Amino acid sequence: MSRCSFEIQSGIDSVQLWLERRLPFDPRGDLRNARNSLKTHISNLRLPPKSVLLAQYLSLDESFCDVENVLIYNVGPGAFAEATRTGLRFERKCAAPPVAPSGQTYAHYHRYSALGLCDCADALPPNCLAFSFSLESMSSTTKPHEVWWAAGNTSMSSCLIVRGCFEIRIRLACPAPPKNVASLVKPLVDGVISALHSQSVVSDGVLDRLEAATGWPKNEIRKRLIAPQAPVLGEREVVTTYRSFVKWNPADDLCTRCTVLVYQAKEWRCHVEVCEAE
Repeated sequence: MSRCSFEIQSGIDSVQLWLERRLPFDPRGDLRNARNSLKTHISNLRLPPKSVLLAQYLSLDESFCDVENVLIYNVGPGAFAEATRTGLRFERKCAAPPVAPSGQTYAHYHRYSALGLCDCADALPPNCLAFSFSLESMSSTTKPHEVWWAAGNTSMSSCLIVRGCFEIRIRLACPAPPKNVASLVKPLVDGVISALHSQSVVSDGVLDRLEAATGWPKNEIRKRLIAPQAPVLGEREVVTTYRSFVKWNPADDLCTRCTVLVYQAKEWRCHVEVCEAE
């Protein structure tokens, strides 16, 4: 019997996927079949009340990847609209995947299931960084630089220095429930993490393009990049010129767990907690 390249198993409130290779952004062949099947099963998920979607990626392969890309964006955020109405948590674990239903073992494993809201509120270490900032709005068209700038408008300070993997929690206050929380995750998380890096050298091209697109003063842009209020994630070339604009490159590959919860309020506001991963 030939070996399968993937297996999938689902129920009303969970989906599991086993793969020989990590799911890329633009899959081909069997990986595309796996992605398309996964999208269908995720779209059909119906989670219990007072729960959020828990998305987990397990593999002993520790090579570079952004776990939110593997679990969400490489699948297609549109598939998650129903399952992420109140939020989601995604996490990466260096562990062997469980044995698949066929008895085969695979190198890569996805699991999507329900997580109770009460389980999202477990205490973080006392030395975590916590801060809040206002947003004009938040949607799938929001760009990371908009979140980065908004995060820099708040007052925060910390002696915390994260030298490896970290966890981040975000509570997003919204005037109206977002249509799809999963579609907000990439710009929101990239923007927040970028605000926690410093960049010692910033090119004139980056400053010129950001000023032209936003109207922000170049001196203030440079100041926030070189000397942010709480560079707890260390120095990094976090933004560079790219094509006709800029590209943000925060260390989100070191984020091994992220929780995004949404709730209704009069104004857009983002509450963030960051700590070293266990």
